Amino acid sequence: MTNQDQNIKLVKEYLQALGSGDFDSIAEMLTDDVIWNVAGSPNVSTVGLLKGKEQVLKWLLNFPENFKPLELTFKYYLSNENDVVAVGKFRHVVKSTGRIAGSNMVMIISVKTGKISRYEILEDSDLLNKAFDPNYSWDIQKVKINGHIYEYGDKGIGEPILFAHGLFMNHTIFESQIKLLEKAFRCISFNMPGHGESGYNKEGWTLDSLVDDLALFITENDLKSVTFVGQSFGGTVGMILAARYPELVKKLILLGTTSHEEFSDRIENWKGVRKNILTASPSELEEVFKKIQEKTKGKGWLENNQDEAKEERKLMLSHDVEGLAIAIDAAVLGRENITNILSTIKCPTTVVIGTDDTATPIELSYEIANKIPNSKLEIIQNAGHHLHIEAPEALSKIMIEFMNA
Repeated sequence: MTNQDQNIKLVKEYLQALGSGDFDSIAEMLTDDVIWNVAGSPNVSTVGLLKGKEQVLKWLLNFPENFKPLELTFKYYLSNENDVVAVGKFRHVVKSTGRIAGSNMVMIISVKTGKISRYEILEDSDLLNKAFDPNYSWDIQKVKINGHIYEYGDKGIGEPILFAHGLFMNHTIFESQIKLLEKAFRCISFNMPGHGESGYNKEGWTLDSLVDDLALFITENDLKSVTFVGQSFGGTVGMILAARYPELVKKLILLGTTSHEEFSDRIENWKGVRKNILTASPSELEEVFKKIQEKTKGKGWLENNQDEAKEERKLMLSHDVEGLAIAIDAAVLGRENITNILSTIKCPTTVVIGTDDTATPIELSYEIANKIPNSKLEIIQNAGHHLHIEAPEALSKIMIEFMNA
C-alpha cells in the first residue's frame, strides 16, 4: 500500500469513527499538537482555530450539541505525500434554530507519522451563519443560476419535491400541500422568473431556458431525481423537464396545465393584459387582476372568499411589472406546442384538473393523460384553475397518495 493509500485509509477510518461516535479511536488518530481550522463566521458554534488533542476532542464531543447530521457523504479523496483532500457534502439540522442547512464541503487533512496533524474544513460559511441567526428569514433562500437570481423555499427532509407555480402567483401557493408533505419530503418551491424576488432576463427568457436552469439546480445540488409539481405554465415546464432530462424526474404532478400553444382567439386579449400591466396605475392594475381572477377561479369560490381574493391580488400587485410582462411573453405568447414529446415521458404522472377550469379546459388534461404512457387523470369537482387554493384538501389527498404509491 502506498503512502497516499495509507493516508486515505486513515481519513476514512476517522470519518467512520466520527459517524459512530468512537472518540477513543479518534483520539488515537490525532497528534498531540493537532491543529483544527474551521473557517467562517464566529457566530457559528463550530467555527474557529484550535490546537491540541484535548481541545479538538472537546470540539468533536460538542458537535452533536449543535448539529443533528442528516447527510454526510464524500464523492472522492485525493492524496499526496502528506495531505488528503476529501470532497463531499453535508446537510444538518442546526439545533438552536431548528433550521436545515446543507453545503458542498472540502476537508483538507494533513498526516504526520501516521496520524492526523491538521484538519481544515471549507464550506458555505455564509449559509451556516444565516442558519444560526434566529432573526434571519430562513424559509426563503436565493441562488444565482446562469446569471439570474431565483428565490425559493426549502423545507423538510427526505426525497425532494420541486414545486413550480403559474403566472402571477408565487411559491406560497403550495403552502397547504407543503405543510403536509414536509414531514416526509424535502419541499423546494421556486418563484418563477419575474415573480417575487426572482430575477429575469430583461431581453426575454423561454420555458426551455427555465427548464435548463432548473435542471442545473437539481444536478448541482445532487438532488438526483425529484418529484416535480407544476401548476399551469409550471406544469408545462415539468413536462419539458421530464422529457428532456428523464434522469432528473422521478414522478410528475401536473395541475391545470397544457401541452399546447395558447388558443389563437386569446392572443389579442393577452397582448392587452401585457400592455395594461406595464402602463396601468396601481388601482387600474388591481382591476386587471380582478378580471384574471374571474378566469382562474370558480364563480362560487370568488363569491365566498372575497377576503382571500383580495389577499391574492396583493400578491399579484407585489411583482415587478416588467418581470410579469416578460413572463407573459415566455409562458403565453411564446409558448410552443409540446404535444409531440408527451409520449417520451416515462415517469409516473398524475394529471389533476378542476371541472370549472376555463383557463386550461379539461380536454387538455385528458389529452396529456392519454399521451403520457404511465399516467392517470384526477378530476376535482367544482374547482377552477387554482386547485391549490380552491380545493386544497382534495388536492393534498391526491398528492400524498401519489407520493406514497
